[in-house]
Amino acid sequence: AMTGTFGYELDPDKLTDEEKDLIRQQVKDFHKYGPLIMSGDYYRLTNAVTAPLCAWEIAAHDGSEALVTAVMRKMQGNMTVNYICLKGLTKGAMYRDQATGKCYPADALMDMGFPLPIEFGEYRGYRYHLVRT
Repeated sequence: AMTGTFGYELDPDKLTDEEKDLIRQQVKDFHKYGPLIMSGDYYRLTNAVTAPLCAWEIAAHDGSEALVTAVMRKMQGNMTVNYICLKGLTKGAMYRDQATGKCYPADALMDMGFPLPIEFGEYRGYRYHLVRT
């Protein structure tokens, strides 16, 4: 999730090339999102004990961007789309998902929620970086 401190406890001589590439990407992500994580407003979006998913968000004080993280805790048959209502966005603004390019109205994200994909497997994690357009 990258909140808090960041580091590894491991023997680098035992890492595969694939693991080294993964670590390089994680370090890049940490540098990319670090300022937002350290200075943004933290929101717990769901109850981590009772909800089928855990979701949290870090939003910039000025609402210019938000980093949303979700983990599916429980899967069930005939699942419907889960929506998580975001916080700290600028009302009336539009936000672009940096991975997909899709734009969403802030009011809809905060009132109706951000749709999560329906995928099989418990403890799947998702991260969305939304930037105000």
